[in-house]
Amino acid sequence: MSSPGVITQQLAVRCLAPGPWRDVEAEFRYDAADPFAVSLTFPVGQEVLRWELDRSVLAQGVTDPAGEGDICLWPHVTDEGRAVVVLSLSSAHGELVGEVRTNQLYRFLTRTLAL
Repeated sequence: MSSPGVITQQLAVRCLAPGPWRDVEAEFRYDAADPFAVSLTFPVGQEVLRWELDRSVLAQGVTDPAGEGDICLWPHVTDEGRAVVVLSLSSAHGELVGEVRTNQLYRFLTRTLAL
């Protein structure tokens, strides 16, 4: 459950790398006390990987390529015709390439903007 000014939402992310494709539940978290940031937490094997990124970069990635370097996002349509946002995230602690459904990400972002 979210606290006032905090939104957390579990989103299904299809992890494409590292390792074999698999679906995981990632936590997307926004805290109005830091209105420019969104944290993403992914369980990968026995580890939990976490990234902080700018909310505006996350929002831009819904419609256009966004970010650079360690955090890149871009819209994509899968072979099945599903609209997704591809996340390419890397840090000294790990890397992850995955896709999240565009409508789910849009719903999360809309909730953050309503605060």
